[in-house]
Amino acid sequence: MTNIYFIAGIIIECIVLALLAVFKKLSGKAFAAIAVVTALCCGVVGFMDRGTQKAQEQTDIRSSLYMAARLIEEDQPAEALELITDISDRDGSQYGSRSMRALAYNLNGAYIASESVLEGGDNNEMEEDLLESSSSRTRAGEELRSGILENAYSLIAATDKEIAGWETEMKVRFMGLKMTDEEKALTDNKLALAKDAMRDYRNEEAFKIMTGNTSGIREAIIVSEMYKRGYSNLIMKDTDEEYAQLWKEAADLQAELNIAAAKNTAEKTEAAEEEAEDDNAAEEYEKIDARYRIAQTALSDETIRRSINYLETFEDAGSKDAAGYELQKAMLYFSIRQQDDARKCLDKVFFGEPLSEEDWLGNDIESFKKAFIIYLSDSMDPEYSVLFDNMMKSLYQGLFEGNVSGQFKTFVMEYMKEKMSGLTIRHVDTSQFPLVTADLYATSNDIVLEQGKLTVADNGGEIKDFTLEQIEVTDLSIVFVLDKSGSMSGSNIEQSKEAIKNCISQLESDVMMGLVSFDNSAYVECALTDSATAVRSCVDGIQATGGTNISAGLNAGIELLSGRGGTKVIILLSDGRGSDTREQVNSATAAAASQGITIYTVGLPGCDEDTLQSISKNTEGQFIMVENTAMLSSTYNDIQNAMTNSYRLTYTAADDKEYRKVAVKNTDNGNEAARYYSTAEEKAQPEKETERDDTQAADYYRQIGGSEGGR
Repeated sequence: MTNIYFIAGIIIECIVLALLAVFKKLSGKAFAAIAVVTALCCGVVGFMDRGTQKAQEQTDIRSSLYMAARLIEEDQPAEALELITDISDRDGSQYGSRSMRALAYNLNGAYIASESVLEGGDNNEMEEDLLESSSSRTRAGEELRSGILENAYSLIAATDKEIAGWETEMKVRFMGLKMTDEEKALTDNKLALAKDAMRDYRNEEAFKIMTGNTSGIREAIIVSEMYKRGYSNLIMKDTDEEYAQLWKEAADLQAELNIAAAKNTAEKTEAAEEEAEDDNAAEEYEKIDARYRIAQTALSDETIRRSINYLETFEDAGSKDAAGYELQKAMLYFSIRQQDDARKCLDKVFFGEPLSEEDWLGNDIESFKKAFIIYLSDSMDPEYSVLFDNMMKSLYQGLFEGNVSGQFKTFVMEYMKEKMSGLTIRHVDTSQFPLVTADLYATSNDIVLEQGKLTVADNGGEIKDFTLEQIEVTDLSIVFVLDKSGSMSGSNIEQSKEAIKNCISQLESDVMMGLVSFDNSAYVECALTDSATAVRSCVDGIQATGGTNISAGLNAGIELLSGRGGTKVIILLSDGRGSDTREQVNSATAAAASQGITIYTVGLPGCDEDTLQSISKNTEGQFIMVENTAMLSSTYNDIQNAMTNSYRLTYTAADDKEYRKVAVKNTDNGNEAARYYSTAEEKAQPEKETERDDTQAADYYRQIGGSEGGR
């Protein structure tokens, strides 16, 4: 406020001086002296203002780190990470920001991100311990956590008054506390005040709080999301003529719909009493309902367009906040079905200029890309999903409850897959360690891998001495094994069938194909044939019902391939947990392996991930977990390419660490693939392997907030 008065005073002074000069009431020397004094005063005020601004920035950093440490103490690491995301190690180095950020990533199961924060730095002893923990993909122990938090508290050196304010803000934003009047007086933090209003469903008030003196892109993103969520609707209805008209149309149709619904109910009651049928009211209701839905969509779309227009007034392409700005615009464009515009925004977020830790969301975005490369080779690794969810939470700075739209997440995952897939590591064999064999494939037949155009790294060290050979495919025979249990009914079964038909259409004419479905039992829908038309027709006839007997489906598929020569493949899809025993599944898997049949397994949410992964691993295939059935077509296409464009990479590891990562890059087109693996998996006894794998998987999912059963 002082600066505003000062600037106003300068403007008035300039006007007075100008008038005095015009009327020759002021000499040139006097004018120059006054101008010099004014310039000096402006410089002093500017310097003081810059100092005040820097002090405020340091206070903001300290408050975020303090609240993050407290949230970790309260076992809320995801919320802690939201606070730390926008603090660069340079800005917060004197308060231990590097250790805290790496710890928050580690406790969220984002081990790749934690490693990237600490790798190559001048680490202290605690940071080295944390790096080792993240490299081995395990959570930091209690002693290490306590040491890092104690160090952070001592460096922050908060006063009692600061702690009181920060505790209030933390509890309101992240822990569900409502503010008392005394606590409101303690803070002028807009996010905390807005969250308090939202908790009482005073959304219009929250909108007004955030739009008052909006000071940059980060707050503008919050406001744009409030537009999208309808917090501004009542205000816009009273101030925006075009929006008010759309609101009136929707409200009028809502009134008509209510009347039609009442008539429909009355006629149904009367018809039931007279044992007669009259659909006039029902037809009228459906017509009005259709018009109402169109009006509601138009109203929602117009709200989001206002949100985009508002956000674009804050555009600053050179800002360190630009990634968050483009990410929110992508979400808004996607919400009104402008997917091409959404993709252009995502191009800037993920494939524009490389982001640094000083850029808002920079470390999260770069780590997400690394984790997504891992996911493309190992869909059991969920870190990409953890990082994406955290990235969207950080975008909204802990203000909104719940995760981002699942549809937008699927859209981004499909976009990333399209942009980044090209090379995949499907299996790593360490049974003869330190000799390592990795099977990889190019996801397009247009890509040919050459040894001279491939770089290989193991545990970060370049491998120069390696061999690459293409795996020959002869007389290909494929059996599709489809789960048609009751849980697959609706869109699951329909999109699964569509994905299989698309895959069949792209196979070569000399490929032999068969089709098996299973519920409580298995059914041979189509014996081996080279007629794509015949198999597609059989696919159309499958209906979902019954239980999930995975081993029965496998055995039927194995029987179809029995006695065949050449390359034999089963592609199995399931969304459930088998009613059969693990021993029955293991028996079927062993039978497939003994006949040289490779099994690719595809899992939908709810599937038995451990069983499906075990099946594919023991037959040198690949398990692919997909977020939903919308991703199945591209998944089946990838498997098709894996069958026909595979390579075997062999090299000797340079050290004997148990937890490892192999990374491959095709310098011809920039495609990358990477996969974590453990030498312990191959060295363990087979009968203990299943038990160990189950325990490790259960432990891992507990770490990221899941259950013992998986996702």
